[in-house]
Amino acid sequence: AELCLAAVDTLGWPITCNAYLSAPGLEVSVPPHTDRQDVLILQTSGVKRWRVYEPTAVVAGADPLRRGKDGDSFVGECLGEPLLDAVLAPGDALYVPLGFPHATSTACEIESSGSKG
Repeated sequence: AELCLAAVDTLGWPITCNAYLSAPGLEVSVPPHTDRQDVLILQTSGVKRWRVYEPTAVVAGADPLRRGKDGDSFVGECLGEPLLDAVLAPGDALYVPLGFPHATSTACEIESSGSKG
């Protein structure tokens, strides 16, 4: 709660904080999806691989800021190569702009860390 309040004071706009716990060794801990808000990730424990992609073409009937949710799914080929493919370790941070598809995996080792792009 203190982190959220400090962010509100610093940034001057509403903030929502979520905590996600993922078991290690998952090839897909979160499937590809988009969010309707900017996302700032602060990795506090363990490691997680993040893949961030370019926004995809608009699909009729699909909300571009809710792709991969509510029964909608991405076909792997439509995402192409990731703009960023990185493993976050404790203390690392990552910013994902709204509308940029992203997916995570916990089947990674810190030695595989690095970015692509």
